[in-house]
Amino acid sequence: MVVDEIDTLFSFGGLRKKIEPLLTDMAKMGRGLGVRVWIGIQRPTGNIVSKHMLDNFTTRAVLRLADKKASQVVGSPGADLLAGKGDMLFDGVRVQGFFLGEAELEQRAAMVCQKWGGDMAPNAVSGCA
Repeated sequence: MVVDEIDTLFSFGGLRKKIEPLLTDMAKMGRGLGVRVWIGIQRPTGNIVSKHMLDNFTTRAVLRLADKKASQVVGSPGADLLAGKGDMLFDGVRVQGFFLGEAELEQRAAMVCQKWGGDMAPNAVSGCA
């Protein structure tokens, strides 16, 4: 499950008190069931990212942040020093992420279908005949 722009969701009158406990419970219970909850925040601040959320969302992928304070809020010191363009911290380790556009993703899927299509389960990759 992906929730993007959680700060916008929390800003609607009083929804934070209802939504935050539900999301953290889903994250706790979901770990045992294989369900992952991802939360996206553009500008993390202390009033959006609570200690309770940090404790329950244990894996973090953090891209470059605007300042040192935002890095500390999400528990990833040094995120303000990242270069951008895919440079990120994943659980505190600096890694290089990447972006695949739709055309490039279709090329990669076609390559997988061509190379391993017959060995894959039906519908493992949509479009494989």
